[in-house]
Amino acid sequence: MELASIKSNGGIADVVIEDNPEARELARHAVGEWNEIEVISQDGSLTSFLNGTQICKSAPGERNEGSIGFQAEGFPLEFRRIRIAEK
Repeated sequence: MELASIKSNGGIADVVIEDNPEARELARHAVGEWNEIEVISQDGSLTSFLNGTQICKSAPGERNEGSIGFQAEGFPLEFRRIRIAEK
């Protein structure tokens, strides 16, 4: 399976994002503890929650379907209990 790139160079898309770094830091659990991340896709917009706290929301993008990919940048990362649901 090949994941789609939105830009020809494989870079991230130009999407307007409301980000809250302070909320992210306050919601993040200590190293060694699990964090829970929930991402809701609705009408082309993504809203992300970290341990129940909304940390960012995107304006609607041009893609509203496709594959889901998980990415880590330079640090060890583990996943557990991954669920994908349709409401």
